[in-house]
Amino acid sequence: MKVIKVLRTTMILVALSAVSLIAQERSTPYDYPVKPGTKEWEAFTSRDQKQEACQIPQSILSSMSTPDLLETCLSYPLYGDIMAYDRVQEGFDYVESGFNGLQELLKRNDVGAALIEKYEMMDPDAIDSTWTSVKKGNYSLKFFFIEILLAQDEVINNLSKNDRIQLLRESQKKLAAKQKKPEVYGCMGLKNNVLLMGRIMLREDYAPFVQLVTKDTKLSGILKNAAPISKEYMKEIVKYTEEYLKQK
Repeated sequence: MKVIKVLRTTMILVALSAVSLIAQERSTPYDYPVKPGTKEWEAFTSRDQKQEACQIPQSILSSMSTPDLLETCLSYPLYGDIMAYDRVQEGFDYVESGFNGLQELLKRNDVGAALIEKYEMMDPDAIDSTWTSVKKGNYSLKFFFIEILLAQDEVINNLSKNDRIQLLRESQKKLAAKQKKPEVYGCMGLKNNVLLMGRIMLREDYAPFVQLVTKDTKLSGILKNAAPISKEYMKEIVKYTEEYLKQK
């Protein structure tokens, strides 16, 4: 009888595992029930009401795959509030503090892998000349939003050394492509690239760059807070990135 019970218990556990795997395979990005442009959204009288309406139910949140959760976060209706702050890190922290999706995403061990895979598929050159200025601007913002997410300590620290170097090269590649289209990306479209580069080099403890940041408190503050950055500082970070990657 004990053997039968053990077998039965084992079969139940296997079945539950199979159901769990199927559920994960069927995971899809969360479809926010109330979106900007709807009557329900327009009826809200405060940001708190909008924020509450966008929270992901815990039962769904815990079962979502990381790639689907990433897509859900990037389409968060209030994600654009990041841009209301001169110090972009402050804006990101504010948005994250009020959205359980971002909080969960940054806890995932595979968040870095999901972000890099998504980032590598994005092409700064994939802009049609027939697009309106609004559509071009929205496309530029996609890079702005994913790059500030990639630049979070929780993401960078979770990556292996090889992954960080891979991401550094990818950011360098994206920056070069954006610079060919200043009418689309402008300075704002580049600053999160160099922020990401700078933070990766600090995490890699690249001595020449660490020494520079240690001596220059203004640059240190820019990298810490994702504050507005001058063209001179951007060139400096790009130069150190090139020098670092030549050694790899």
